[in-house]
Amino acid sequence: MTPPMSGTGRFVRKIPGGKLLKLDAEYALGRLARVSIRGDFFAHPEEAFDRVEAALQGIDPVDFPRLLREAVAREGVIIYGVGVDDIVDAFERASDAIQVP
Repeated sequence: MTPPMSGTGRFVRKIPGGKLLKLDAEYALGRLARVSIRGDFFAHPEEAFDRVEAALQGIDPVDFPRLLREAVAREGVIIYGVGVDDIVDAFERASDAIQVP
């Protein structure tokens, strides 16, 4: 994946055998400016999942898979209905569908 310089991408789909996953990725100057991971899955504790999202702001998109896994482990988040690999796949698909302003 070649990270875009700027723009936004979205992935919305029901994960096979799982729940709905919505991921929005916003890029600025080749960095991940913001990521929003939502859907009808559950993450516990919720406030820790918010910290996972916050930890991904400003990163090099190439590091997303590793940094997502590290943040989930560090925060002790348990996700029900989707897996971390599903989120990584959603991020890659959202990034491939970037719309430049």
